[in-house]
Amino acid sequence: MAHRRALLGWASSKRKGDDINVLRRHGARGSRTRWSGPAGDRVGGPVAGLVRAFGWTSAPLWSATSLLTGVLVWFLSAPPRSWWWCLPAGSLLVVMGLDGLRGRSRAWSCWVAGWLWATASLWWLTEITVIGYVAASVVIGSLLTLALRLAAPPGRLPRPASRSTTGPGRRVPLGGTGRTTAADLVRDYGALPACMALLEMVLARFPLQGFPLPALSLGQASGPFAVAAAWGGAPLVTLVSVASGVALARVLQTGWAERAGHRAVRVSPAPARTRDHHRTGGRWLLSAGKRSLPSLAVLAAAALVLATPIALGAQVHSQSNGQLHLSLVQGGGPRGLRAVFSDPNQVTQRHLVLAEDLGDDIATGKVPPVDLVLLPENVLSVSGPVASAPQQRRVAALAERLRAAVVVGVVETASTTFRNAAVLWDGEGRIVGRYEKEHRVPFGEYLPARALLSRISSAGTLVPRDALVGVGTAALDVPTARGTVRLGTVISYEGFFADRVREAVQAGGQAILVPTNAASYSYDVVPALQLAAAQLRARESHRTVVQSAPTGYSAIVDADGQIVQTSDLGRAQVLTATVDLHEGQTPYIRWADLPVFAFCLVVMVMVSLRVRLRDSRSAPPAGNPNGESSHGQHQTL
Repeated sequence: MAHRRALLGWASSKRKGDDINVLRRHGARGSRTRWSGPAGDRVGGPVAGLVRAFGWTSAPLWSATSLLTGVLVWFLSAPPRSWWWCLPAGSLLVVMGLDGLRGRSRAWSCWVAGWLWATASLWWLTEITVIGYVAASVVIGSLLTLALRLAAPPGRLPRPASRSTTGPGRRVPLGGTGRTTAADLVRDYGALPACMALLEMVLARFPLQGFPLPALSLGQASGPFAVAAAWGGAPLVTLVSVASGVALARVLQTGWAERAGHRAVRVSPAPARTRDHHRTGGRWLLSAGKRSLPSLAVLAAAALVLATPIALGAQVHSQSNGQLHLSLVQGGGPRGLRAVFSDPNQVTQRHLVLAEDLGDDIATGKVPPVDLVLLPENVLSVSGPVASAPQQRRVAALAERLRAAVVVGVVETASTTFRNAAVLWDGEGRIVGRYEKEHRVPFGEYLPARALLSRISSAGTLVPRDALVGVGTAALDVPTARGTVRLGTVISYEGFFADRVREAVQAGGQAILVPTNAASYSYDVVPALQLAAAQLRARESHRTVVQSAPTGYSAIVDADGQIVQTSDLGRAQVLTATVDLHEGQTPYIRWADLPVFAFCLVVMVMVSLRVRLRDSRSAPPAGNPNGESSHGQHQTL
């Protein structure tokens, strides 16, 4: 029963007005009003009024339910669950829901879906700022609403066939009145994937210079589609993942259409065999496969198209250029505590004590010597430049004791501003490099519209200073016993942005360092998002990514995006490993989002042109409001 309703909505969007009326008229044990009557006729009270206000009839109500369920399944694909298969499954439901919606019901359903997905995906923001959560939900929900509307462009529905065109003994072609064209395939298979890929690109740049944490690609970091990131980054991963669900939906819909056409529509025996009919069991039935691609052919073509970027991504490898032995220090401590309410000296003490214990283990031979020790973001909090702070002498002594380079996250505060930097000490205790964070965290490291928000909320108290935007290249030249190694460096939030890692790799970074800090969050959502982002950045650049956090997750991710080691949340730990260094550039590092953006743009242009052409052909001739030609035939698209 449910699949028949989905079929009706899909077929009407594919220029099958005649066939829909045939299915409605001859459907097994179904009356016409059962499909087209308002749901309010069967539901009483305020629910009926709501249904009528949204323009939902019985069939669109099922479609709206499919759409809303689909976006909730999308939410389930996100970390920390990372159920990658939920994105294709949700896309199947979303596209089937969009197919059955028109006009006001589509507009309302897309708006509710966007709001539902955004509020569910960003709930963890309430720990930091309720105002920010509301604002982000409204903006990002609106972006998804727009993407869904573009994926199902409005168009004129086919006019119903007149009663004289169908009936016993009449030939009724199934599958529409025209052949499937390339524009039809692009519209049916490419619109939703292209819109979701474009949404991924937009979130990396807007709002507030980018907020990609709810991006659909993060849930695919451990899935099979993530291999495509080497060619097209996170947008291509999203595109292929969504396209797999859309392709499966189209295959199911094609099969259902064929079954429904053969089973539901029966006409009286014809005197002679024709091209549009075939004999089955002594009865003449409609041939559904004449004007549509067979299900198996559609499935094979879709599988081939989807497998291509995955196969190409699996072949991308960069040249190995030696190894680096390093340790990551995670000091542990309480989680869910904002920086303004924590004691920075305790954070410094926990991490430096653990690093000094590592030095003792190296001195006694329990641990082999290392080339680099990475400490997390915000481990040192000093007033003024770190070079003149007393804490730097302790770090210098640690570097001399380890006889290794040490990278520490440092916060240099001033009266109204601060700098967030990763500072490098060499094995002789000298400061030899630094990288200052360029992409700041809104509502965490700076307050948008500070004057306004400080008056209406406590946000000004929680973020008393704004971080200064750093300048320079996202890389550090780390001295080792075998020579200087250039390592790309991005700090915390920057790990969500592919352009920051791209800059680091293009500058010669042979591995990526990510000092980060997610201690302000009680739940594991943000640490899991950071870990997923590290996996995607590793696949995009084919570089090892090492991430160190005060309370987790600290992790080592190899160049293929596989997690080699990871820490426990809240626990004091030291991770030690030998990682590979790489050189060279992947296709994504060379071309960034440009190829995927161009592809999506072509898809949307073809969809737009197809809709305009469909509207122009479906418009009734002047003086013929019923849409019938001079021969009394029903005018179709």
